[in-house]
Amino acid sequence: MGIFNFHFRANEKNSLIKPDFIAVDFETANSRRNSACAIGIATVKDLNVVDSYYSLLNPPGCRFSKKNIEIHGIRPQDVSNAPTLAGLWPNINRYFCGIPVVAHNAPFDMSVLKCSLGDAEEFIGDFEYVDTITMARKFLSGHHDLETCVDCLGLSLENHHNARADAIACAQIAIECIKMAGVNNLSDFCSELNVNSFLFSRMRNWEDPLQRYPEAVRPSEIQPCNTDFDCNHILYGKNVVFTGELSISRREAMQRAADVGAIIKSAVSSRTDYLVVGRQDPSLVGDDGMSTSQERAARLMDEGKASICVIGEYEFMHLLRNEGILI
Repeated sequence: MGIFNFHFRANEKNSLIKPDFIAVDFETANSRRNSACAIGIATVKDLNVVDSYYSLLNPPGCRFSKKNIEIHGIRPQDVSNAPTLAGLWPNINRYFCGIPVVAHNAPFDMSVLKCSLGDAEEFIGDFEYVDTITMARKFLSGHHDLETCVDCLGLSLENHHNARADAIACAQIAIECIKMAGVNNLSDFCSELNVNSFLFSRMRNWEDPLQRYPEAVRPSEIQPCNTDFDCNHILYGKNVVFTGELSISRREAMQRAADVGAIIKSAVSSRTDYLVVGRQDPSLVGDDGMSTSQERAARLMDEGKASICVIGEYEFMHLLRNEGILI
């Protein structure tokens, strides 16, 4: 695959047609937000994807994690001659200047953009961005990952985790949502359905992205430090799920629970005993401020299929100390 292959549609006067909005997707080399190793952009005009762009990127130190390579298939040797995002920026910055941007899980992609540009960030023209997860939640229930949304909307995604393919899929999700809302453009969609857009310049500072964003940890990665449990502990044998950001890392919270005999789960089910809720990113949750895990817990309880105790960090810490809580 070529590194540069962005083609712009021109009118008869040989001037570029300004997109109505663009969709952007990043792949990263590792868990750090400054490690962009690929970018994909899809341009939308009159509710049609009219062009797309793809470039490999050379991240700082060219450090790739095995996990990320397994996800997107990009290896260090693939990007040895690729530009950094800062080096590429003069070629693509015009498409971020005053043109709305959509992304699927936008806080991730916007933070990658911010961190990967480094000192070149000052050259970013300000723009508004909208999360297509929030858009999709207006019409789709259940999970809202990219593949699920594509399937539910009858779209196609042939090469998931290729940045170009994902950007095109993201653009198509936005287009379908706009059409289903019966409006003609992204701005009207946000106004009519009360979907928030955010200014890039006002997004919070991701100085230490590993500490400022909930870490993705598989329950299988957490093993109790000992197996000499107190079988009378409140959390012993209880199924515990975490959502949102706590004052401690997700890994540490899961470890503390496992060390007293709790069973850590990745998703809410009818067997969940405790759902621990931390601070939620407002651009990722629904209009009610609830995460997908909270919504599922509420639905299961409303249907009489589960008895889940939804608690905050303060109550969780009480339970770790084997102290009861008032609910």
